[in-house]
This record gives sequence, C-alpha cells and structure tokens, in this order.
Amino acid sequence: MYQMWFNSAQTWKILLVALSCHSHVQGLGGSQVWHVSNDAAASLVSDFESAGLLDVLHQSQKNRSFHVHHEHQDRVRRSLSDFGINIDVLVEDWDKFLMMQEAESSRNVKADEETQTCNRTSCTAPLNDQYMSFKQMEWYLQYLSQTYTERVNISSIGKSVENRDIWLVHLRPEGCADNTTTHHVKSIWLEGGIHAREWISPAVCLHFIHNILHDCELTQHFDIYILPEVNPDGYEYSRLNRSTRLWRKNRSFNEDTKCYGVDLNRNWDFQFGVVGASASPCSNIYKGPSAFSEPETAALSTAMAKIPNLELYIALHSYSQLLMYPWGYTIDETAPDTDELRKKCEIFVNNLNARFDNNFSCENSAAGLYFVGGASDDWAKGVLGVKYAYTLELRDAGNFGFVLPEDQIIPSVQETWDGFQAMLKSMTESTSEAAAPSQLNPQLKHFLFVLPVLLLLLSH
Repeated sequence: MYQMWFNSAQTWKILLVALSCHSHVQGLGGSQVWHVSNDAAASLVSDFESAGLLDVLHQSQKNRSFHVHHEHQDRVRRSLSDFGINIDVLVEDWDKFLMMQEAESSRNVKADEETQTCNRTSCTAPLNDQYMSFKQMEWYLQYLSQTYTERVNISSIGKSVENRDIWLVHLRPEGCADNTTTHHVKSIWLEGGIHAREWISPAVCLHFIHNILHDCELTQHFDIYILPEVNPDGYEYSRLNRSTRLWRKNRSFNEDTKCYGVDLNRNWDFQFGVVGASASPCSNIYKGPSAFSEPETAALSTAMAKIPNLELYIALHSYSQLLMYPWGYTIDETAPDTDELRKKCEIFVNNLNARFDNNFSCENSAAGLYFVGGASDDWAKGVLGVKYAYTLELRDAGNFGFVLPEDQIIPSVQETWDGFQAMLKSMTESTSEAAAPSQLNPQLKHFLFVLPVLLLLLSH
C-alpha cells in the first residue's frame, strides 16, 4: 500500500517544494522533536526533508528523529497520519529544552574553579569546558604557529562566503626530537565542522592537534593535516542564539528565495546529486547549484588534492556513534579496499569503546545510515583514491544530539583519541610488514657476493 502511494504521489513532492519557502530562520518557540520508525515513514520523511518542511536530526534506514517548526506541525502530522504513521514526541518545546541546556551548562562552568581562559593575549590550549568561538580557535592556532615553529605550519587555504579564513594545520614529523624517519611518510587528513551545528566535531579536532603535538611516539611516522573548522560562517551563525542553534549549512545566499546556505557535505564532485540531496535551496540538504559551487568545498578539495601519499581521511561529524566507510551513494557496488577499510574500522571502534564501555559501531555508510551523493568521504575514495576514507559520527546516540553538553568534550576526545591511536599503530605495523622483505636485500646481496669465494674454498 505504502509503495503504491510513494510511486504515484509526485504531486506531494511538488506541493512540498512549493510550501518550503518558509524554511528560512524562524523562532524555535513551540517547535518539537518527533520520532517515527518504519519503512514507509523513512521514505516520506526524506521527501519532507528535501522540501525543507522538517530537519532530520538522527536517522537510520528505518528510524528518523526530526525537528519540526510549529507552523509546519499540523501539515506534517496530517500527512503522516494519512499514511498511517504514528509519531512519538521526544521534545515538547525545543526552545525551552535549549534554555534548560544553557542554564545547566552555565552552572557547570561556574562550579568549576579551574575554568580555562582563551583570549587574544593568551590561548595556549583548547578549552576543556566550553565550545570555543571561531575567533578563539584562531587565537589558539596563532599561539601554535608562534610556539611550535619546527613542527607546526598553519596556512589559510581559502576564504569562506563571509570572508573568514579556512585554516589548515600541518603537523610535521620532523618536529619530533627522536624522529629518525628517512622514507616518504604517509599523510593523514582530519577535518571537522563541515556542518555548523555539530560543535563537538571542531572541539575534538582542536584537542587532537594538542595531543599530537605532545605525543610523538606514533604520530612522528605520519604527516598529519587537520582542518578544525570547515564552515566558520555557519558555525558562528549557529552560536548567535537559540533560534539559529540547529543551523547546518554554510551561509551562501540562494537567489530568488528567502533561504540561505548549501549543505557542504552534498557539494562534492562525486556522484553529485544522485541520491540523498535536495535541489530545493530551502532544504537542509540542499546540494548547491553545482559541484564545488561553494568556496569552502572548492578550497578543501584543492588542498586535499595537493597532499602527497594521502593514506587516511577522516571527516568528524555528530551524532550517531558510528564510524562509516564508502560507498555512501549505493549498496550495489563495493568500494576498493573494503576488507581493509572494515578491519581498520573495527580496530578504531573496539579501542574507542573500551575506555567508557560505549556503543560505537562500524558500518558501511549507505547500508548502515542512509544514501548520500556528493559527500566528502566518497570523493576522497572515488576521486583521490585514498585507501582509508571514513566519516566518524561522534557522541551521542540521541539523548542530547547536537546540543552535547560541554562536560562531554573531554570524554569524547579521550575515547576518539584511543581509537585513532590504535588505527595509526595498525597502519604503522602494516607498513613495517610490507617493508620487511626489502630489509633482507642487503644481507642477500652480501651472501651472493661471498658465495663464489666459499665455493672456491670448498672445492679445495
């Protein structure tokens, strides 16, 4: 029954797009978070999301949690009811929920007598108890560039829509005192913040920079590139007030609409727009007018293409507690190196879970979450040929979602660092094993050199 409706109801989609012009920023008072769970609901909710009538917060193939503005609730509720789909209301009033979160966060900060500071004159480490502003991130990066000149190189790879710098941090192995590496090292690329509301993502990236600087044991074997904030405009916009807290996209203005923004993780030039993306500028998953239409994705792709020996790519997102590998656009084809991708994925997840007995899992993107075209990890794999390409969905499983409390920053960093270290160790061991036969060559050469002499002596 549901399949018949979905196949024949093109008029629904046309109606939804026509109604989606109202999805520019609105107040959150009275808006709610709903949950549905069945096959039919997943398909219909995806259509609503593409049209901009709701904002999917958490999803799998059969489950959806989504945010609905009060002015769309009756319309969406009636449509779901017409298909026999029941909803569970998870949050009765999103604005009040955020107010409670902010009050709790403020109490926690005041209760901590060792609260850090980060200002223009002193910002020596990422904050443990607060999500940093983009300006504070820049102050920290400036401190690094002035303090760790041998190991750290920081450069702007481009400008955002609103003319903010997109900063790339290069952590070189040469800066480690005991570094004896003489061969061409492999490169690693980590990035965070492509979706504005996922604040834990840049926070973890910034702490990774700090950890790598102070731990050369494993990281000296790699060239590591970290881009902590891909979408600085969207990030700052999401910090303005509660009504903008769930902003996802960048801040491009879409002509002929009242709507801003492109989903930067639908804007990459690999399977662009084939699935899981919207052509409606008011949708949260709007793919943009063309691949790499946005200055942020254009800058990233250009910089990534210049990285030599790029072996590992991880895009940090939230939330869902998943480490995912390509492909995201299909389950009918298997990505190259899938067996190795899966093995390294399991190593990462098992070590991550060990610290807090957490429940992260390892999944193929399309099979485990949802179909998406034009995503960064598929581009890294499909265009650049990066052997290990992943998307990491950080904490949590949905209790707080995108508004993860600040007291979870450090646990998130710790568990993710455990997984990352284990993955690097596995990569180092794989490289050593692959190089082992060549290490015997000098001995073999020596043996072949003295063999005629030995044979001559034996003949006498």
